[in-house]
Amino acid sequence: MPGDDDFTVPHSKHYDFTHAVADALRETKLEVREQPIVGSMRPDLVVADPEGHTVVIDVKTGPGADHFGSIAQVAKYRKALQSTLPGGVAAMLVIGGEIPEGFESTARDLGVDVVSAPTNSPTDIVASVSKALGDIS
Repeated sequence: MPGDDDFTVPHSKHYDFTHAVADALRETKLEVREQPIVGSMRPDLVVADPEGHTVVIDVKTGPGADHFGSIAQVAKYRKALQSTLPGGVAAMLVIGGEIPEGFESTARDLGVDVVSAPTNSPTDIVASVSKALGDIS
């Protein structure tokens, strides 16, 4: 997968959070790359299942998590990743809390699945992402 030669970015609250999500996803036997270099970008996670399905995941928490620019960002990650991997790549934007009206249909138009977790806790995010990954595969 891309980013095998990447380096670890300095710790931040967001990094610690996505790292906790990545660790939990690894326990489900998924291959998880954290902040791999994809072109000139660094999505939060790139996940592959044993069947070879690849999903680029961007996790947004806190104020502005449901900004429409987030959809464009993860769509751009998917497009860049598709140029480096055989087969299709799915894109997932994960936000804590409710999805605003119109947000999901806009994301769908750009080929991005929006996953909402009940809270911003890593446990809730992982449960929601795991369920959504099962739906995508």
